[in-house]
Amino acid sequence: MRGQLIALAAGVVLILSACAGINTFGTAARAGDTVALALGWNLTVNRQNATVQVTGTTGTFTYPPGDANVRFLGNVYPDPASRLVIGRETNQSLGVNAAGTSQQLETFVTGNDKDFAQTMLIVNLPATLPVGTATVRVLDQNNVQVGPTVTVQVVAGAGAPNTFSGTAGSLTAQIISALERAPDVRTVSFSGSTVPYAIQVDLTRTPGVGTPWLINARGDLKSLSWGDDGTRIRVMLLPANNVSPTNMTVFKFMVGGSLSGLAVDGASLKAYDSSGNPVSGVTASLL
Repeated sequence: MRGQLIALAAGVVLILSACAGINTFGTAARAGDTVALALGWNLTVNRQNATVQVTGTTGTFTYPPGDANVRFLGNVYPDPASRLVIGRETNQSLGVNAAGTSQQLETFVTGNDKDFAQTMLIVNLPATLPVGTATVRVLDQNNVQVGPTVTVQVVAGAGAPNTFSGTAGSLTAQIISALERAPDVRTVSFSGSTVPYAIQVDLTRTPGVGTPWLINARGDLKSLSWGDDGTRIRVMLLPANNVSPTNMTVFKFMVGGSLSGLAVDGASLKAYDSSGNPVSGVTASLL
């Protein structure tokens, strides 16, 4: 199993310290082969809503949403014990300018969001793709391109889709797909002119449909406690290690579980500073 999961790292990216740009390593493959490509940070696309276009010297091949040739479209996160994460939170270089690199990543790429997610695409190249330079791009549900256009050098020879050491539909192939984000996951984010210390908010949902599961993207930045009574989910957000948040993005969290009718109860939202005093003007939105 380990070998199959390592395949996801094939499109690892470089964060260039000069401009925090993103580049994939050069990719060469035969027509019909499976390639892994890095698309950029924090992209909100998945196989259910994305269209993949592969363009060669003779035209464009289009894979519609859900096409089996798109093998994986999901996020790869840095090790929480990596230099990138530890260096950012402790303001240390750790021998590789970790603090400076992570700060540039936040400033120029993720919009001050510390949820560092690199979106990866694993796709089968068309079997009839001609030799030469080809490009791959991804469109969202609004037919708008997300991430960069990636170049692939198509070399001579007949390729074949990677089976990830199994056959189509085998357990190993299913594991790759299971690592993708569930299609029904929603994100709750917050805004306001003053960053609070703690937030409480309720979500409502259709009774008897699905089972809620709440996800805290960065547990080292905040704690997330929640309970569900079948119709209402109460959420409590507190900073980790008593360190006051400096940006509203720290409080965001995700909700999954095939729920129906999910909504934020704005009247339930309460925000407090570190002394327990109410903070006004904080609002929540469901994406």
